[in-house]
Amino acid sequence: MEGDCKSTAPLYDANRSASMPTSAAGVSGYVTATDSAPSTSRTEVGLALPSTSESSASDSVCTRMERLVQRRSEYGSAVEFEIEASKVHWSEVDDSSDDDEEKETDLEVYERLKQKWGNFFHDYGDSLVLREKIAEGGQAEIFNAEYAYPDSEYKEMTIVKVFKHGWALRDLEKQWPVGMLDNQSEGGWFWDVNASVIWGATLLKNGRFAFRMMRHWGDLRQLIDIRMQRNNNRLPLWKAIASKMLGNNNEVPPFTHSEEGEILLSIAEGMLELHEMNIIHKDLKASNVLLDTLHMDDNTYDNFDPVLDKFDCKVADYECSARVVGTGYWRAPEILQAVKNCNVKPHSFTKEVDVYSYAMTCYEVITGHIPFQDLRGECYNVVIEGRRPELPQHIDLELKELLTRCWKKNPSERPSFEEIVECLKKIYGMQSSDNEAYDDEVLVSPDEASDDESPTFSG
Repeated sequence: MEGDCKSTAPLYDANRSASMPTSAAGVSGYVTATDSAPSTSRTEVGLALPSTSESSASDSVCTRMERLVQRRSEYGSAVEFEIEASKVHWSEVDDSSDDDEEKETDLEVYERLKQKWGNFFHDYGDSLVLREKIAEGGQAEIFNAEYAYPDSEYKEMTIVKVFKHGWALRDLEKQWPVGMLDNQSEGGWFWDVNASVIWGATLLKNGRFAFRMMRHWGDLRQLIDIRMQRNNNRLPLWKAIASKMLGNNNEVPPFTHSEEGEILLSIAEGMLELHEMNIIHKDLKASNVLLDTLHMDDNTYDNFDPVLDKFDCKVADYECSARVVGTGYWRAPEILQAVKNCNVKPHSFTKEVDVYSYAMTCYEVITGHIPFQDLRGECYNVVIEGRRPELPQHIDLELKELLTRCWKKNPSERPSFEEIVECLKKIYGMQSSDNEAYDDEVLVSPDEASDDESPTFSG
């Protein structure tokens, strides 16, 4: 693992529910449309490897996904493909155990937790039935599940994150931020407007510990990959020219200007809520932001079109943040320095560290790319010494200034999330009609215009 200086385990993005519960296909189910004619129908794009004529507009477009797509046949299922695609942004977790402590059995720890924290720890019994596995990581496996409400015939689909054998509950307990347990509702679940819901925790009959979570379509990184593949593989000539003129390396960003603003603001507001509850995330990135669709049918996500439909963003994967060591180049330079020195301490992570990671997440949203995807191995010095990702020329100057402040080397010079929220409201609330026309006509998904269309601008 990146920056590994002691025994650590990669943590799969904990709340990552993968897409479409019937297939858990995620990116693999939407990779590269094969038809050349644009379409606005809500039809699922089948898996197809790009032909020469459908290759990306430039060699730099989605190179990570292109390599994976070329290897798609090596994986026996869509779930295996999704796990492989996610490895580039697996988290690092300090899994060290304090052997000097008096050892409790998992059952003893669980009973103690129930006494201390009440309804958050819940014995579901036969009311919670695990279904197919949809994801897996170093710490846990993610399952679709069915929950039957007590004294009712109503059942709902949910997500269960089940920790693997070998993880002692007394060690897992040290990963949970106290702010999460302190702010649970009367019903015993944790929820905030822009953060994903955790319905509770339980010890399963097989002895494994699990969190029960709200079901989501998938994560923001999945959506970005889908958009980048689809947008740039079906790029009309006039958009390629316009994109090149704007310095975008012949790429269309994954989101329109208005979508971009909504995403960045939702994430910032979610982080503000967590910070107000004294929860430091430590591992913010696009793959730890989940999507709630605004187009649901009978509690399913089968009809959600990731190219056309509206969605909400929820900050996730904060429930095990206390011993998280972050992920690769999403980490602030002070954390990379601590990793390099093998001296990462709990107090190393501050709210300012989250602000830096937020800027890297914004870079993902704006460009579609992984931060420093050109670097190989542990080239942490280049970041410690001041290198930052290159932002596209077309972005708002105020936004560029804000992100530049967010990734300042000196943590004290970074803004708070309260300030970030206010700045974003100003930036995206004062767009002129010219910018709106640009947004709708130049940075739209290729499905929304034919190849022979020409952009129109107001004014």
